[in-house]
Amino acid sequence: MSIRGGLHSHEQNKPLSNEREYSVTQRMTAVSKERSIKKRNREIKKDVRETKVEARLFPCGEVGCNAQFMRKSNRKVHMRLHTNEEPYKCTYPNCGRSFRWKSSVRSHLQAH
Repeated sequence: MSIRGGLHSHEQNKPLSNEREYSVTQRMTAVSKERSIKKRNREIKKDVRETKVEARLFPCGEVGCNAQFMRKSNRKVHMRLHTNEEPYKCTYPNCGRSFRWKSSVRSHLQAH
C-alpha cells in the first residue's frame, strides 16, 4: 500500500470526517441559492443608490411639473420656462431681442 498525503490509496476518495458528501442536486441547489443571494444583494445596492440619488434631487416646485434636477443651477435654468424670464440680451446694435438660454443668444448673434 502506498501512502499519499497521509491517506492510503483506498481511502483517498472518501470524504474526510468534517466533509459531507453532496449529491448533484444538492450542489445545484446550493449554487442556485448563492446566485439568488448575490442577485438580491445587487438589487439592494441598486435600491440604495437610487434612494441616495432621489434624496439629492431638486424638484421643480411648479404645480403640474414633475421635473427634478441633480443640480440646483439646472432647476434655476428650468424655472425660466415657468417665469418667462429672458435674461440674455442681444448685444447687436438696435436689435433689442432677449432670450431664455445663452445658447439661443449665440445662435442669434451668428445670424446678424
